[in-house]
This record gives sequence, structure tokens and C-alpha cells, in this order.
Amino acid sequence: MVGPVSPELKNPEERVEPGPDASLILKSLPHPVLVIKDDGIASYVNDAAEVFLASVLRF
Repeated sequence: MVGPVSPELKNPEERVEPGPDASLILKSLPHPVLVIKDDGIASYVNDAAEVFLASVLRF
């Protein structure tokens, strides 16, 4: 049987600590990441994608 829950744990939504920013995670990936909107325009390109695209577009 589980004992009573301490008052500070009764509503975990109030204690949610912010996680890492998604853009920081995407930026740190070693693989190219492009986010393309429905209209075909890139809305996000990480550093690895910039390097990749620069090398591809040079040829």
C-alpha cells in the first residue's frame, strides 16, 4: 500500500521544470536537419545542414 502523497507532489504540473530548448538540441546534432513548411519554404536549418548544403550547392 502507498502512503499519503506529500503536498508538493500532489499537482506535478505546477512543478514542471523547463526542459532544454528544442532548437538547441537540433543545432547540436551532427546530422543535417531541415524543417520545411507546407509551402515548401525552410523554416529551420541547423549548422550541419548549412555545411552540407553549401558543399552540395558549390558543385
